[in-house]
Amino acid sequence: MIVSIAIVSFLMTIIIDKFLVNKVSKKYKLYTYYIEVNLLNDEERQGLKNIISYDGTPTTVFIFDGTEKTAANRLDGSVSEEKIIAKLKSNGFIE
Repeated sequence: MIVSIAIVSFLMTIIIDKFLVNKVSKKYKLYTYYIEVNLLNDEERQGLKNIISYDGTPTTVFIFDGTEKTAANRLDGSVSEEKIIAKLKSNGFIE
């Protein structure tokens, strides 16, 4: 299970294929957080980019202890359900 910030780890998703993410989240009983970047104003969008550099969406970012350990853990672009599950496993969110 992905736990909330209060318990140290969480998955933050920046506009990914919500259908697949929601399907996987439900199957594995995960909590998923979304940021709809298209709804942010310019100042908010720049603030987000100062924290998490991204070039486009969809982008999935894995945050540990409040920081992204490496951009290599990301999922960029629309991906398959299998790839989402594999990345969650490799990041230790599911077994």
